[in-house]
Amino acid sequence: MEQKKRGITVGAIILALIVISVVIFALITTPKVITMPDLRGMTQTQAESILDNKKLEKGKVTEKYSNLYNYGQIVSTNPKQGSNVRQKTSVGLVISKGPDKKPFGDYRGQNYDDVKERLENQGVHVYKKLKYTDDVAKDSITSQSLKPSAAVVMSQTTVTFTVSKGPIHFRLKMFSGMNKSQIESYAKQQNIDVVFQYEASDKFKSGEVVRQGPAPNAIVERGSQVIVVLAK
Repeated sequence: MEQKKRGITVGAIILALIVISVVIFALITTPKVITMPDLRGMTQTQAESILDNKKLEKGKVTEKYSNLYNYGQIVSTNPKQGSNVRQKTSVGLVISKGPDKKPFGDYRGQNYDDVKERLENQGVHVYKKLKYTDDVAKDSITSQSLKPSAAVVMSQTTVTFTVSKGPIHFRLKMFSGMNKSQIESYAKQQNIDVVFQYEASDKFKSGEVVRQGPAPNAIVERGSQVIVVLAK
């Protein structure tokens, strides 16, 4: 009887030792829970080195456009940074392809101020130069320094638009009844060169317009010369 009890005791001890060994083995071999490191902004090589040090596995690598991270930098991970993960967990990496490029677009014929506001809201640096044209309405864009199909990162782009100052040709105003100062102001506005000449007149008071050439309502070109004869 005692021998039987002794056998049961030994068996129980052996069983307990086995259970303890299994528990210890499980504790030793079970991957530890760690905090997922922040790999954003690192290169893939740097990220893989960190994963190896943390005993994490590199998972699927994908790419996406990013305006925040340069080409080749880590944009995000799965699991995300700061989360609790077990060692040997597979970590997916998303790598930046750089900023997303798109066709610049064709803005010819559109109002300059409207286009400028829209593009500056996207980070584009916008400049203009003025040109008279008969084909495009005043303040509208006649040409652009970038091709419409040019692939650009809008926030890194500079463009110069040529903007219409109005038609090259226009109908000349009648100067009769205007004084010299008024005529000069008109000439500046219309970009014409006025040459004043003077002659004695019994019909007109001093400073009044005697005649002009070209005649009133004639079609003239910006930059052309107009003769105005004033009474002495």
